[in-house]
Order: sequence, then structure tokens, then C-alpha cells
Amino acid sequence: MLINSLIASGICILALSSAAPFPATYNSENVRNIILKRYSEIHEVEAPTPGSMLKRVNEVGAPEPGSMLKRVNEIEAPEPGSMLKRVNEVEAPEPGSMLKRVNEIEAPEPGSMLKRVNEVEAPEPGSMLKRVKEVEAPEPGSMLKRVNQMIYFSILATLAIILVLNYAIRTIGDRVSFAKAAREHKCERVNKYRHKDPFLGTDLVRQISKGMAQGNLMDMSRRNFIEYGKTFQANLMGTTVLYTMDSQNIQTVTALQFAKFGVEPLRKAASEKWMRNGIFTRDGPVWEHARQTLKPVFQRAQIGNLLPFERHVSRLLNLIPRDGSTIDLQPLFHRLFIDSSTEYLFGQSTDSLAFADSSPEAEGFIKSFDTALRGVGRRQLLGFAINFLGRDKEWDDAVADTHERIDTYVEAALRRRERSLENKPAESAPSQSYVFVDQLVYETQDRDFLRDQLLNVFFPARDSSAIGASCIFFILARNPEAWEKLRNEIANIREPVTFELLKSMKYLKWTLNECLRLLSPSNKAIRTCLSDCVLPRGGGLHGESPIYVRKGTQIDMDFGEMQKDEDLWGADASMFRPERWEDLKPMWKYLPFLGGPRICPAQQMVLTQYGYLLVRFVQEFRRMDNKDAEMKFVEEHRMTKQSRNGVKVAFTEAREATR
Repeated sequence: MLINSLIASGICILALSSAAPFPATYNSENVRNIILKRYSEIHEVEAPTPGSMLKRVNEVGAPEPGSMLKRVNEIEAPEPGSMLKRVNEVEAPEPGSMLKRVNEIEAPEPGSMLKRVNEVEAPEPGSMLKRVKEVEAPEPGSMLKRVNQMIYFSILATLAIILVLNYAIRTIGDRVSFAKAAREHKCERVNKYRHKDPFLGTDLVRQISKGMAQGNLMDMSRRNFIEYGKTFQANLMGTTVLYTMDSQNIQTVTALQFAKFGVEPLRKAASEKWMRNGIFTRDGPVWEHARQTLKPVFQRAQIGNLLPFERHVSRLLNLIPRDGSTIDLQPLFHRLFIDSSTEYLFGQSTDSLAFADSSPEAEGFIKSFDTALRGVGRRQLLGFAINFLGRDKEWDDAVADTHERIDTYVEAALRRRERSLENKPAESAPSQSYVFVDQLVYETQDRDFLRDQLLNVFFPARDSSAIGASCIFFILARNPEAWEKLRNEIANIREPVTFELLKSMKYLKWTLNECLRLLSPSNKAIRTCLSDCVLPRGGGLHGESPIYVRKGTQIDMDFGEMQKDEDLWGADASMFRPERWEDLKPMWKYLPFLGGPRICPAQQMVLTQYGYLLVRFVQEFRRMDNKDAEMKFVEEHRMTKQSRNGVKVAFTEAREATR
């Protein structure tokens, strides 16, 4: 009944809201027609266009103030109790009717829910575990690996930014400094190496590494000088390097402006633990003190006493085959000079030539020394990055072993000095045969200082001297006519070979100079600019104008190329021609022993030993033939350079040779 009443009320409201007049005669047919008519009208109404509703809202006039309140007041309030009356008029449900409806809902059969649960297929035993295992677990350490990768790339990005900033700062600084130097000293720009990598110069590093690996680094240097001029600038791992073969620049760096260039920035960090405060690793007051201490010791050296050296040379000659079979002289020369240098420096020879093979004592010392030397070279190459590679136990052990062996020589020399002072009231040098350490302890008794200087002097005395002798015989083996000329000069000599006799042999002197001009143990020297300065040549189109050099720039001086410069030595500069030295006074274009304050203090002693060694070989052998299939000098680089293929030769004994 209630529902029918509501439907009827809705029909009436719909009819009343119609714009059409309501028919006077009320019946169901009329109502039905009205509803159908209104329904069709609703479907014929077109949908409003976008924005039309908003437009209509705006068109509706706002109500006057207070009009809404007026309308509310006009609405008649319901009579008291009328709402309660209406509620009472609503028919209450019959008692129990709701319960009846609940009961009418069918209850599920007993066990039907359990049946449905059982119908659900249970997973197979272990299937859930199998699915868990099928999920790929991360590899052990993968998260740590990702973190490390992120850190690695962050570091690379930071380094890249630093490199770019450093490059920009250096470029700007170079321009500002050059502008000032150009005004004050008329400097011009130096030619620059054309880098593919301008930030670190890794392309040049690869080129140098390739040259060292292939044994043709000298050829690579020659090509660069031909392409860029006798002085050019490059970037080597972020450091500005000035390569020069110009004799005036080399003289300026090594002598005229000596105080503005040093070795310590390059050598100290790499060799401080081993060679420490030695004469070859330090600058300034430390170097000056070492130089002043060693200078009088070398001056007192008995250069003219060749008897100790003769003993070792005789042992070497006894090891040379006389049947024309091939022998490599290079390792024998290394043994010769380690024997002679240990006797000269320490008063006790290793005597490695006294046996077919080196003695265990000599081999142990040489092995430790070579290991320590390679470690220094490695540290110079890697720089500060060596600190990230952890401890090098082999190098540490070699350093400790060489120090211990040198310390035994120092202690023995100090004991000999004490015994000498007990017999003599005045502190003077002993008069017996010359021993370097015995002379040195009269200059100082500082044990650390004595060890440092002995290590620094032993390196060139052993390595450089042996390699220099090997270079001389390498060249003579490929120039047999020079060997014949030496024999002609020596043929009429019947007296023992002395220092004075060697000085009188002109062709011998020319031959030694020419060999060391073409091949010397160390054809390079590197210095670091300690303060801004100007070098006399290298700027402008032809490289003849002054150039400005900033503090921190490395100067790589190439004596080897300077000593083969056709502008200095003529068109045949690369040829072996000892006769060129007949009237030649080379001065600063010939520096096999360097020049300036750091010139080799043992230069005269080494040249005397080379001359004596060569004369003794020429006396013993009529011919020396090259037995190496490779005619060119293939380099092997350590701290110096030597022949990778050795010095393979064969000798023909002279009939007049005396054993």
C-alpha cells in the first residue's frame, strides 16, 4: 500500500511539473498519455553544449539581499506533533515478520562448506619451496659489487672534473705568464706536441711505452724532434714536459741556471727509502753537503794506479774463447765492473770473474741490488699511485738486504780508521792502496750518510760503466777498420800500459769519444723547474727565440740526439768516424758524463778504465767479428739503457799475444 501511494505521488508531481495543462477529467488513461508524452520530450532534449551550463548559471540573477531569509520565513512551519503523527501513520511490521524472513533463507547443508574447502586443490608438497627457489637470488657480493661500481664511477667523475679544471687553470696561467714574459724577455711560444688526449697525454705515454717495449725509443725521439723542432712542449700524465736537444738550453739548465732546476721532485719519493739522502737524489743544502764531502775523496783517487783493475781484466780475458766461438761480452763486463767497483769502493771485491759463474755472495748482492733498482724505476713510473698497490715485500727485502751489506763495509772501515788513529796522533788518511770508503770515513763518521753515499756512487760505478764498455765494443764489432787502426797504434808498444801511455794514444782517445757520442749509457737527463725562468731557444717559427718556462715544468734533455745533430756535427753526424775528433773541441755539444755542477766526478777514472780495457783486448786479439744477426742497437731500458741482444762477438787471437 505504501509503495503504491509513493508511485501515485510521483506521478502527480510529474504531471504538475509539466508545462501542459492537466486535463480536467482525471482518469488513468489521461495520466498514462501525459507520462508517455513527457518521456518522449525528455529524450528529444538536446545535450547542452560545452560551457552552456556555466553560461546559464551566470545569466541567473543573484538573489537580492535578504530575499532568501524572506522566503524561509514565508514557509509555513509544520504544526506541533504533525511529524510524530506521520510516523505513527507508517505501518509497523507485523510481529515475527523479520524472523520469518530470516528463516526463509535456506541454511547450507551440513558439511557443504567443508566439502567446498576440500574441493580446493591443495598445493603439492614442496611446491611452495620450489617456487621460492625459482626466484633468482642475488649473487654473493653483488650488492657490494654495485656499491663499489658506484664509488668507482664517482671517483672517475671527480677525477675527470679535477683534470678539466686543472687543464683550464694551466691553460689560463700559461697565457697570462706568457704574455708577461713576452713583454719582458721577448719570448715566443714553443711548438706543442699534437695530443689526441690533451688532459693526460695518454697517447704520448702509449707511444713511449711502445718504444720501450720494441727497443726503438731513440728512433721515436728522433722522429718527434724532426716533426716538432729541437724543443717542444708536451703533456705527460698531466705534467707539462719540455723536450729539448738544443745545446744552449741544455747548458742553461745544467750550468748557467743550475739553482733553478732540480732532481729531487722526481727522484726523492721513488728512491728515498733506498738511496735516501744521496748525492744523486737530493737538491739544495743536502746535495751541497754530499758534494763537498765526496769531492776531495775523488780528487785523491789514484787514477794512475791500474794494477787493481788489471787483475780483474786478466780474469776476464781468460774467459774469452780463442777458437772463434761466439761469446756475449755484456754480462762479462757487468761482472768485471762489479768486481772492480766493489774493490775500489769497499776494499773487498766480489771476485765474480774468478769463477766460471759468479760466487753465491756476489750473486746475492747483485740480485738484491737489481731488485731494489727495478723497484725505484717502477715507483718513478707510477708516482703516488704506488701507495695504492700495497706493500711490495720483495722490494722491501731487497732494500733491507743491500743496506745490511753496505753497513758491514761501513763498520769495517770505521774500525780500520780507529786502529789507524791509535797509531797516528793526527787524523790523516791512510797511505796504503786506495779504498773509497776508507777515505770517506775521514770526512764523516755518520753511518747513515756513509751508507747513502756508497749506494749512490755504486750504482753508476757498476751499471753505467759496464754498459758504456758494452756500447764501445758493440760499435767496434760493426766497424772492423777501427779495430785495425787501433792495432796499428798499439803495435809498437812493448812497455806496460800506464795512465800516461793511454793519454798519448790519439786514435784510442778519438775512438772512445766517437763511440760514446753515438751510444752512451744514459743519453737523457730530466730536471724539474723549481722557479719560473726563461730558456734561450725554442720559441717562434724556427725555434730560435726565448721561451718562458713555468715552475713545475719538467725538462727532458736528450743528449743522444744532440750528439747526432747535423747542425752541430755535420751531414755525417750519424756515422762512426773517429777522425772527426782530430781538431774538435765539442764543449756543450758532447755530454756523455753530463756537465755543470752535477758532472760525473769519476769521469776521468772511467775513461781511463775504458782505454785500458780496449788496449788489452786489442793486444790479445787480432780481430773481433760481429756475430749478432741484428745490426741495429735494440734498447733495453732500466734506469739506463743497454743492448737487448747483448754484444755477441767472436775473436781471433793475435799471434804475438802474451798470456
